[in-house]
Parts: sequence; structure tokens; C-alpha cells
Amino acid sequence: MIGLKQDTAVAAGQMAGTNPAPQGYQLPVPVRVVHEYDAAQTATFTTDVVDLGVGGTMSITETVANVAGTTPTLTTSVLTSADNGVNDAYRAAFDVDSGATSYATAILGNMPQLTANSSAVRRFVVDRYVKFTHTIGGSAGQTFDITLDCTMMGL
Repeated sequence: MIGLKQDTAVAAGQMAGTNPAPQGYQLPVPVRVVHEYDAAQTATFTTDVVDLGVGGTMSITETVANVAGTTPTLTTSVLTSADNGVNDAYRAAFDVDSGATSYATAILGNMPQLTANSSAVRRFVVDRYVKFTHTIGGSAGQTFDITLDCTMMGL
């Protein structure tokens, strides 16, 4: 199990741990999700599922630090499902920034590959449920400190 240093999913303008919104009140978008892992990652892993409550466009900023090893590479895939895989299997999210006009021709589901201390930003169309697969490669001793900062931009 990968330990999370921080894992939050809160609506904008609401702090984690505060009382829920009154009945009938619609929480505002954007919803923000942050995954920050408590140790350097050395092998491929998939995160727990995040229930966003609703689908829409998600802006993802992935930052890596303390990158080490021989030819280290990190590719993060964004996977989504309308019903947590019950009837709608997880699939690659549609990359809004690909410029494609259809799902069939889009660059699907991957953040840009990172190989050094850096960050990348991409927008994806996602359904209610989202998870991320971090594929780590390299010749020897590759490690990454990974942070994902995801914000739902609306429907």
C-alpha cells in the first residue's frame, strides 16, 4: 500500500473537516484533489479511486522532485469510470489539450512523461470516478517524489 502524505478532496471555498453544506445547497465547483505521497516512489503503482461526485473537465498539475536513478521516467495515466467499474470499465480519460475532435483520435489518458525535477499540466474530461497509474521506469535506482494537484473546472 502506498502511503499518502496528503490526500484531500474538497470543494472550493470549503475546508476539509468543516461541516457539510446545508441540505439542498449545491457545493460550488471546482473540486480539488491533491495526492502527495509520503515516500519516494520506486515502482509502478495505481492510486485508490477518487469519487468526484460528478464528471467534468479536470485540470491536473503533476510535480516531481528528488528524481534519482539512471534514465528515470514517469508516465502517469488518468483512468475514469462513470460507476467505479461496475458496468462502465475504467478507461483512459479524454485529453482536452490534444486538440482532437473525437475520443477515437484523442491522445488519451497520459500526462507528459517526466524524467527530471519538473512539472506538467494537462486537462482531461473525466467521469465521476478517477484513479491514476504511475508507471516508473529506468535503468537503475529510479525514484520520484510525486504530487498530483487536480482541480475540477466544471461540467
